[in-house]
Amino acid sequence: MHVHGLYMYMGIHVPYTLVLNFYQFKQKSVWLISRYHPVPMEARKAANATNLQARLAAFMFLLESGRLDKVPLDYCSSAEEITKAMDTAVIKMEGGSDHDLLSLDQTFHDE
Repeated sequence: MHVHGLYMYMGIHVPYTLVLNFYQFKQKSVWLISRYHPVPMEARKAANATNLQARLAAFMFLLESGRLDKVPLDYCSSAEEITKAMDTAVIKMEGGSDHDLLSLDQTFHDE
């Protein structure tokens, strides 16, 4: 299925010449190549898989360490706990150490 057929399938009525002109105008652009060319797309898929693994590892750390057990989802009464859990997730996703988490705990105790 070519692009025009895809638009028709989605219910969007775009003239074929408009789609063709857009593609011909943008076919050498960095954005289009990085988004749809097979070689950069494979690299992007690999990077996405790595990022997904980092997010999963951070979530599993939070889950296994019990840091999510004490976080109610009522924002009005537990904004500090939610913020601390989110900060912990960011630290772990960015490759932070347990020392970084201790400094986070001290920051919240000081406030």
